[in-house]
Amino acid sequence: MRVLYYVAVAMGAVIGALLLVMMRGGAVTANPNSPEAAVNAYLEALTMERYKTAYRHTTEEFQKQISFAEYLYARRTWGAALGIKSYRIVQAEPLNDQARVVVEVRTEQGSVITIPISLIRQDNEWRLEPSLALYQQPDSALRTNIQSGLLP
Repeated sequence: MRVLYYVAVAMGAVIGALLLVMMRGGAVTANPNSPEAAVNAYLEALTMERYKTAYRHTTEEFQKQISFAEYLYARRTWGAALGIKSYRIVQAEPLNDQARVVVEVRTEQGSVITIPISLIRQDNEWRLEPSLALYQQPDSALRTNIQSGLLP
């Protein structure tokens, strides 16, 4: 009888975790080292305001050019304007050590934005390659680009 109880609890936990992932808008992927998994991890970190974790999912080149303080400023100042309510991956195109993932984001305001995200495989791990030019601009232009979905 006790074994059935533990099996039921374990099944409930698995089902609950799957429902949570689906309700958050993330996808369950078969390959944890896929471009889709990297984008899911990045967007989940943003959704939960874990900016340090999200920053770690960006490329080494991006991190050399944009400090965490600059990234955090952009995210807290203007990233909140985007307000991710849910998202879904529409398309993924991996090609060797590069990939492009298209994500449909539903904002807290109810609008739907389609965002193409570029990724590069570094040290056998997929990392997002945000546009440096978008982060190196005056606040007004930065806000416009975030609201239009140009910043991942």
